[in-house]
Amino acid sequence: MLTPVTLTLIYSIGAGIMNGSFALPTKHIKTWNFENIWLTYAIWGFFLLPWLTVLFLDPQAIDIYRSMPTATLNILIIGGFLFGVGQICFATALRTIGLGLSFVVTIGLATALGCLLPLLTMDMESLLSPTGITTIVGLFFILIGLLLSYSAGHSRD
Repeated sequence: MLTPVTLTLIYSIGAGIMNGSFALPTKHIKTWNFENIWLTYAIWGFFLLPWLTVLFLDPQAIDIYRSMPTATLNILIIGGFLFGVGQICFATALRTIGLGLSFVVTIGLATALGCLLPLLTMDMESLLSPTGITTIVGLFFILIGLLLSYSAGHSRD
């Protein structure tokens, strides 16, 4: 029997492999336009499969959404819209600057903003705590990594 930590590591590695390789086939599909590939991916990856998974795991999920306060549902809708805009930007970056650099920039910015925004909006007092300082130092390293990646991409061109 696998321990929860081992199972979490296996899931994380699997998710990392899928996240890092999902766009790889787009380099080899020559007969479809870029927009057709991403429209198909968006329909399956952002609409059909998530809803099918949710309904498979919890058939009463629709009732949960119905009972949700309107303000909470609006936050989810706005977040989903912004996620969609981010995916359009990411797809455009894949086409213009390539797979490797797109992932570095996207994951770097998402990690930085994902750590910093909650800290600034929900827990400003902990900014100077050991956790806040560790987060800021980590963000500094992310910024260095982004700048090095930009420099490498720029020198490659």
